[in-house]
Amino acid sequence: AIVDSLVDDALRRDLLALLGECDDVVEAGPSASAWTRGAFVDHADELESASDSLGLRPHLLDALTAESPAPAALVELQTRLQSWFSHANDADVTVTRIPSFALGDAAVPALAANAPVAGSDGTFEWHVDADPLDVPPSPWRDAYGCYANRTPGMPRWVTALIYLSPDWRPEWGATTRFL
Repeated sequence: AIVDSLVDDALRRDLLALLGECDDVVEAGPSASAWTRGAFVDHADELESASDSLGLRPHLLDALTAESPAPAALVELQTRLQSWFSHANDADVTVTRIPSFALGDAAVPALAANAPVAGSDGTFEWHVDADPLDVPPSPWRDAYGCYANRTPGMPRWVTALIYLSPDWRPEWGATTRFL
């Protein structure tokens, strides 16, 4: 589902600040001080061969994934998502970030932050998000096992794509496509 009104200007600015970006330079693209090519890793088997996408620099990713205290902007986003999901499902829904223990000893962060850009060959890479079938050995897997996402009675993993540009122009390209 597309929810255009979930993130207002104030939250957008706060989220950009968490990413080391300023509101007035979004059109210039990802800043080199915050993002670096080849640093985006969201799957344990990618640790040796990171993609061409830009990944958030480690110190910013650490701040973004802090659990205690969690960044206020992420808590606000989580609260808004929970409200939206509860309303859309006409039921109480709990929304949480993946806890760090869910991924066991893997060096993959519990939250991925990437700025997709065309690779050296001019193409964009696709990937699968949030799949509980791929959880490495961990307390999470001990408790829930490996299961297909959306299995009734099991925790559902959901990906939220949050576009922080104040607007989008078709000439920028890079349309998001879902399979």
